[in-house]
Amino acid sequence: MLFGITKEWLVTKKACNMLLWSAFAAILLTSLFVFFNIVDEDSRVNIADRVNDSFVLSSIVGILVTPVIIATGVLYVAMWVYWATVDMSSPDTKTVWFFLMILGMWLAASVYYFVIYRRQVLKHLSHPENMAKL
Repeated sequence: MLFGITKEWLVTKKACNMLLWSAFAAILLTSLFVFFNIVDEDSRVNIADRVNDSFVLSSIVGILVTPVIIATGVLYVAMWVYWATVDMSSPDTKTVWFFLMILGMWLAASVYYFVIYRRQVLKHLSHPENMAKL
C-alpha cells in the first residue's frame, strides 16, 4: 500500500473512473505547459510575468492548477502501484513501461492508463471470476 492506494482499490470501477479524470488532467496540464511555452517564445509579452503581476489572476491560476497537480500525482503513484502489483503484461512489456514511466513521468503514466490499466481493469470488471486471481 502506497499513500493508501491498494491493489484491491485499483481494480474497482470507482478507481478506474477517478483515474480517468486524473489522466485527462495530466494531459491538460502538459498541454497548457507546452502551449504557454510556445506562446511565450513567440510573443514579446511574457505570460508568466503577467500572471505574477496580478494577484487575482495568480490566485485563480493557483486554485485551478493545484487540483490538477494533485490528480496528476495520484495518477502517477497509482500507475506505479498497478504496474508493480497487478499488471499481468509480459515481462518485456512491463520492462518497456518501466523505462517509459521513469522517463515520461506523468505523461507516460497517462498513456499507460489508457493502454494497459483501463483495458485490464475493465476486462476484470466484466468477468468477476477473474477478480479472485488478483
